[in-house]
Amino acid sequence: MATIVVTGAGGYLGGAVTVAASRVGTVRPVTRRPSPWLPGEELVLEDLVAAAEVAVEGADAVVHLAGANEIASNDDPDAALAATASTARAVGEACRRQKVARLVYVSTIHVYGALLAGKARITEEVIPAPRSAYSVARLACEHLLAATAGDDALVVLRLSNAVGAPADSSIDRWSLLANDLCRRAARGFPLELRTPGDLRDFIALGDVTRIVLAACCPERLDPGTYNLASGSTMTVAEMATLVADESENAGMRRPEIIGVHDQSPRKVHGQGNLLDRVGLPPPAAVDERYRIDTSRLASRGLSAELPLRAAIAETLHMCRTWNEGWREL
Repeated sequence: MATIVVTGAGGYLGGAVTVAASRVGTVRPVTRRPSPWLPGEELVLEDLVAAAEVAVEGADAVVHLAGANEIASNDDPDAALAATASTARAVGEACRRQKVARLVYVSTIHVYGALLAGKARITEEVIPAPRSAYSVARLACEHLLAATAGDDALVVLRLSNAVGAPADSSIDRWSLLANDLCRRAARGFPLELRTPGDLRDFIALGDVTRIVLAACCPERLDPGTYNLASGSTMTVAEMATLVADESENAGMRRPEIIGVHDQSPRKVHGQGNLLDRVGLPPPAAVDERYRIDTSRLASRGLSAELPLRAAIAETLHMCRTWNEGWREL
């Protein structure tokens, strides 16, 4: 039975991957602080850089997720860059010394930066152009892991926007758009959209965890860099409409959708084009939107399969179940 080590196991994606990995093998979650809800024998390390070799010892595969998220990176870019990069270097060197056969790093689609616009088709051959501290750090980690662990052991997955319920209510990732919309809908708040026309590629969290675990098997996926996304984009307003629809389907009151533009809120609800009602041009036709090319993963039999509606319904159900334990919005 394979042993999979997950660094950053207490986070949004880390928790989901750890739970999924526990169903197929032995998992060792590595965290900075105790997370009693995690399956497996948790390894709590305040300093992963100093103890990276202890963390990965005996692993058949390592999924490296530890690092500053976009919120921490915006708050303190210098510290986030330094900590994220040094941790990746230490984990990569430890994997090389321990002869770990497969190292999976979940990077971000935002390494492509402003290229995610217009009618662009984003393949893995597109030269990255990150413009935020978060995406710069993730691209740096891709190179650091390749330089330390080696190209033959490394799979890099450039993830778009995952949608789905976190593994535990203590995971504070309500800054993610779909999660925040679901939490607001569950509590009866309106869905306030500050950038209703922005385009994003959303993928169900269940698809992400399935593909991450497949990448842990050298026989299943060759080393290299892969875009991990659904392959289609939707506007923020369209995502809000999906959340509103699923709220109604779950027997909840349909949340009001409010578009904020030029500092002037305008309510947008009911049928028809949401963006017309907030004073913005209608969203571009599907063939006018940028597209993240996922054919490299698809050629290995790994594609997004789960409907976003199901992921939203799952998140709404979780939000209703855990509603009482949360702090106020």
